[in-house]
Amino acid sequence: MCFLVPPPPIHLGAASVLALALLRYVYLPAVLLGSLAPDIQPIIIVLFNVPYSFNGPVLHSLIGGTLLLPPLVIAIIFVLRKPLDRVTSFLELYQEPTLPRILAGTLIGVYSHILLDAYLYTDIQPFYPLDVNLLLSQSASRYIEMYTAGTITIIVALLMYGFHRRKKHNTDKSDKSKQ
Repeated sequence: MCFLVPPPPIHLGAASVLALALLRYVYLPAVLLGSLAPDIQPIIIVLFNVPYSFNGPVLHSLIGGTLLLPPLVIAIIFVLRKPLDRVTSFLELYQEPTLPRILAGTLIGVYSHILLDAYLYTDIQPFYPLDVNLLLSQSASRYIEMYTAGTITIIVALLMYGFHRRKKHNTDKSDKSKQ
C-alpha cells in the first residue's frame, strides 16, 4: 500500500501555490513543512510495523492535524531557523517568521495535504469523529487526476515564483532610479 502514497511533490506543488499566493500572510517554510507533516503517520507505521491505518484519523484528519502537527512544525522551524533563513534569502523569499505567520502557514499546509489525500484514499477520515470520507472520489482515474493536478500545480508554482522575482527586481530597479 505504501506505493499509493503520493510523492511529496504533489503536496508541495499545491502548498507552494497557496504559499506564494498568500506570501504576505504566511511563512513559506511552514506551509511546505505543514504540507508534508501528515505523512509522518505512514512513515511511523512502516518503520515500526504498527498495525494501524496509514491515513487514519490521528494526523490525516482536520482535528488531529490541527491539534498535533502545528507544535511539531513550529519546533522544526525553530531548530532549522538559520538554514531556512539562508534558503529563503537566496530564493529572494525571505520573510520574518512570526508565530501567527508560522501557525497560519502550517495549518494551510496540513489542511491542503489532508484534503488532497481525502480525494484519493478510502482510509482517510478528514472530518473525524465522522467515520465517512465525503471527499473521496469515486473516479477510477483519481490517481491519474491527482498526479496531473500535482504536476500542474508545480508548474503554476514555478511560474508564480518567476513572476514574484520579476516583480521584485522591477521594484528594486524602480527604487534605485528614484534615488
